[in-house]
Amino acid sequence: MGNTKVICSVFDPREVPNKTGYCVQGELYCEFKFAPFSYRKRKMHQQDAEEKEYSLVLQRALEPAVCLSEFPNFQVDIYATVLDNGGSALAAAIMAASLALADAGVPMYSLVTASTIGVYDNTYLVDPTDEEESFCCSKTVLDANPDHGIIVQAILSQHNQISEMFVVGSFNTDTIIHSMDLLSTAHKDICPLLEKCLVKTIFKTFKPIAQRDKK
Repeated sequence: MGNTKVICSVFDPREVPNKTGYCVQGELYCEFKFAPFSYRKRKMHQQDAEEKEYSLVLQRALEPAVCLSEFPNFQVDIYATVLDNGGSALAAAIMAASLALADAGVPMYSLVTASTIGVYDNTYLVDPTDEEESFCCSKTVLDANPDHGIIVQAILSQHNQISEMFVVGSFNTDTIIHSMDLLSTAHKDICPLLEKCLVKTIFKTFKPIAQRDKK
């Protein structure tokens, strides 16, 4: 997505570790990580506080989209790694994980689209770069219009329901409402692209089978 590159892995359901009782709902375990070389400032191999927070956001964004009742007492592991952080990495990871779940055959209610908006005073930046994100979050002087920060919104695209909203910064109500309108428009453009990716994957899967049958 732009200069941002994310790789996501989804693994088969396994029993929830250290679970004493039976749980009728399955669980998602999500781990978000920046590769050490993905950032301008080199990241450590061990998860830092930001990555742990992003892991929870990733989990909350995906859980409403997955049919957790289909695998009771089991969990699906999802690992998202940012190889190159060109900005809006969390939104890219949410969409990559959604596609990976669908491609892996995990039962889902809907694909999850995600988008980021950066705000600085009266300027709105949809899917900002990493430099723009830093600029939007760095405001320290409060003036007549102190709005600044970033908003990440995840939506169940087929149902038009918000699954997660992650906010960093300071916003008034009008700014949040306007940002949500801009993000809703962005989601409508993103959803067909995700569906196209899935269709392309299906064709790649069945093309060798069709060629074999012809022989």
